[in-house]
Amino acid sequence: MVSGTWGSAVSASIRVACVQLAARDVEESERSLAVAVDAATAAGGDADLVILPEATYPGYVLHEAEPWLDAEVFERACKAFADVAVDTGCALAVGIARPAGGSLLNSALLFDTAGSVISIADKSFLWHFDTRWFAPAGRATSSSSSGAESGCSCARTLE
Repeated sequence: MVSGTWGSAVSASIRVACVQLAARDVEESERSLAVAVDAATAAGGDADLVILPEATYPGYVLHEAEPWLDAEVFERACKAFADVAVDTGCALAVGIARPAGGSLLNSALLFDTAGSVISIADKSFLWHFDTRWFAPAGRATSSSSSGAESGCSCARTLE
């Protein structure tokens, strides 16, 4: 057993809740965020790990990158998901548009139960239309928390 920020302990098995959300247009990004937070909170009551879809916030088809390059928009969404992890006591993985170095990345973030981002995976294999707003990424990053290794992967990042 490994003790750490996953909760009281992690054994060979964990309870995983995969949340399916209705797809919404990017113009409904604020509603999408609120619905995702509510769904993750509800799922977190019976899980050790909640997994939300790719591009949960602000959406998948962005039409343009510019409005989402604002770090404050990204940080506000991250805080909402970090709060879910803390409030429910479960880890949370979420797909989110992430500004980095003047580009926008289609990322998966993994939050531990302390609300810290412990792993980031950026999508590298993009659909033909994705490149209008997302930049292809390099390698995933990961870190350890209390000695427990963690990591995540974004759709089509593994060969």
